[in-house]
Amino acid sequence: MIGIDSDHDYDPVWEKCRELKIAPSFHNGARSILLRNSPSNFCYNHIGHFASAGHAVCKALFFGGVTRRFPDLNFAFLEGGVGWACMLYADLIGHWEKRNRQAIESTNPSNLDRAALLQYTQKYGLPAMADAVRRGDGLEGDSNSTLTGGIEDLDDYFRCKIAGKQDIRELFVPRFYFGCEADDPVNAMGIQQGREPDGRAPQRHLQLGHRAFRRAGHDRRGPRGLRARRARAPQRRRLPRLHVRQRRALLG
Repeated sequence: MIGIDSDHDYDPVWEKCRELKIAPSFHNGARSILLRNSPSNFCYNHIGHFASAGHAVCKALFFGGVTRRFPDLNFAFLEGGVGWACMLYADLIGHWEKRNRQAIESTNPSNLDRAALLQYTQKYGLPAMADAVRRGDGLEGDSNSTLTGGIEDLDDYFRCKIAGKQDIRELFVPRFYFGCEADDPVNAMGIQQGREPDGRAPQRHLQLGHRAFRRAGHDRRGPRGLRARRARAPQRRRLPRLHVRQRRALLG
């Protein structure tokens, strides 16, 4: 992946994009690979493939610390909608709360109460399992890994230098833009009026790109327009209009 665990260093690419005021944009798909490889059903392969590919790249850029090292460089993900981005944003916060460098100590194998484990195994497990726990099978690891796989830094967010949930917001929300199709009902997730996963007050928290949200031939000023229908049905809750930043803002 270009953002993390790659054999190549892509930082010169991001630096050149910043110099030229170009926003790297991704339109990669995931059809005909892995689980989207049905020979008989187009929709099976097509549904979610843009979102899946965008999710992988966006996640890699974030965990690779790219938005930390290039805080004024924007990235765009085309045609995959914004629903997956909302889920990714929430997951990044939720995982950080459970697996930041301090919180992950709660799963440190060194803190395992082996006496209690043996007691529960004897009570609820099979005799063979209790014997294995009594012998310490699988509880020691090896001298190099100590049950961590030999990873030097256990904080998966270390490249991002996250000190709090606000840091995740600053590295994600203003840096990533998402292209949405006009007929995608999941677009509402990007402008929903509920609370955001970081606990902040309601507001539009993800940047949306869009194509022609107004229907062809639609006249807002006419008596049959959307405004007139709203006037006749004031009880309906009105979604805020999608505001898209000017193109030059996207380019930096």
